[in-house]
Amino acid sequence: MKNFILFVLLSCFIPQIVNAQAAIDADTEPKLKGRVKKVIEYSYHSVREDINLDSLKYPEKTVENFNENGDKTDESNFDRKGGLIGKMVFDNTDPKKIIQTMYDNRGDLMAKYISIYDKNGNVIEEGTYLGWTQLLENAVYNFKFIYKYDNRNNRIEADSYRPGDASKDRPGYVNTYVYNEQNQMTNEYEIKYLPKVIRKGSRIVTCSLDGNERKFQIYDSNNKLISGHTFSYSNIDTQGNWLLMIDDFREKSKINGNVVIKDIVKREITYYE
Repeated sequence: MKNFILFVLLSCFIPQIVNAQAAIDADTEPKLKGRVKKVIEYSYHSVREDINLDSLKYPEKTVENFNENGDKTDESNFDRKGGLIGKMVFDNTDPKKIIQTMYDNRGDLMAKYISIYDKNGNVIEEGTYLGWTQLLENAVYNFKFIYKYDNRNNRIEADSYRPGDASKDRPGYVNTYVYNEQNQMTNEYEIKYLPKVIRKGSRIVTCSLDGNERKFQIYDSNNKLISGHTFSYSNIDTQGNWLLMIDDFREKSKINGNVVIKDIVKREITYYE
């Protein structure tokens, strides 16, 4: 599900969102367990805090299919009316080079992503190639991301590049990450070079695990809380996978004040026999 949603955001904010979202994803969502054949996710966005879960209607839907080796083969996304938004097809022929091709609801090519993996299964390079350039006449079409890891397979650096930069040898953004002994990210630092060094900043990230609840909080360089996610997982099935996830997002903003957003995901999982 994240792949398609992330693509929509990428069209405008690729460097910032990829680095931030990748860090959150890595520290929150548990990996699927068992011989999964299909996952259907029903997503409800901006839900009131006092809502009755049984009353939720008209969700967005994501359908993911997997082969018997555990590789995802395709992912389709549907809007609240059941209409197809788009589909992602995965080419897993080479385990060290995964190619993802995205199509819109008419079957037209929208984008391709090529991910290169190291021997430990870490993504070390990603390329984004947009196919709908006629809709983005003033946008930057292609992006590349380079990732570095420590000896514990923690991502410690993410560099983003885009064609047309003043210096092709210098990334537009550099994000570095620091981890504690439990391999939880504790600090994130960012430097923005586009078109020159115009912003240097740091974020302090705290990750905590408490059973099936995970918290991810972000502080600015003055140790002031900016925002935070609390991911709660419940309705665990016999294979150990969650069937209900609640993402409680809270943000403190000078412009928007205190923001509270709750997203809920219900899941159905089918397994190979």
